[in-house]
Amino acid sequence: MPNKLNIAIKPPKVLLTTLAIAMVLHLWRVINIFENSQVGHTIGWSLLIVSVFFMMWAVRTMNNHKVDFRFAPVPRVVSKGPYKYTRNPMYVAMTLLIISIGFILNGLWFLIMAGLFVIFIHINVVKIEEKYLEKELGDEYKKYKLRVRAWI
Repeated sequence: MPNKLNIAIKPPKVLLTTLAIAMVLHLWRVINIFENSQVGHTIGWSLLIVSVFFMMWAVRTMNNHKVDFRFAPVPRVVSKGPYKYTRNPMYVAMTLLIISIGFILNGLWFLIMAGLFVIFIHINVVKIEEKYLEKELGDEYKKYKLRVRAWI
C-alpha cells in the first residue's frame, strides 16, 4: 500500500493567504503597474479566464485518470492534458490567478506576491511532492521529470 503524502501546508490556503496579504498591501499603498488601467483590465480578465480554464483542465485530467489530486496516494504518473506541459498545472493556474487580479486591480503588490507564492510553494510543497512521487513511482516519475518542466 502506498504511503500517504504528508504536506502540512495546503496550497489553496497559501493562495488565499497570498491574495489577502497582497490586498492589504494594495490598500495600504497603491503601486500601479500601468498608467492606463484599461490595459491591466484587458490583460487581467484574459489571464483570469486562462487560469480558471487551466485549473479545470488539470482537475478534469486527474479525474479522468482516476487520480485524486488532494494529496492522496498516487497510483500512476499522469502525463496527459496540461501535465504534458508542466508538472504543476494547478500551481501555475494559482499563480496566474494572483497575477490576473494584480492586473485587474492595477496593483504591483500582487505581482510581487505571485513571485513569493511560487518560491514558497516550490520549496514547501513541490519539493516534498516530487520526493514522494520519486519514491512511490520510481523510474516512471524520474523519466517524466526529465521530459516535463516543473513550472513552465
